[in-house]
Amino acid sequence: CGECTITLEDVQLQLGLLVDGSVLTRFVQSVDWEAVCYDILGAISDNIYRGRIEMGWLRGTFPEPGNNLTEVERIRYTRAYIL
Repeated sequence: CGECTITLEDVQLQLGLLVDGSVLTRFVQSVDWEAVCYDILGAISDNIYRGRIEMGWLRGTFPEPGNNLTEVERIRYTRAYIL
């Protein structure tokens, strides 16, 4: 029927992340989200709220990629696509 669902096993196989066992998280109280955004995507959203950015900004900043992207640009587009 053309539908699929991403499972934890898919995540483990694709990314090499462990998906069983104890969960490890921590609370981040104060972060320079603009710096994080720039480090990951190479661009800074004007509207970051509590670590969240708008999907419209991602779509506008990372439109359909061309064939002449540099390696760094390909990595940034990939990260934006994952988000």
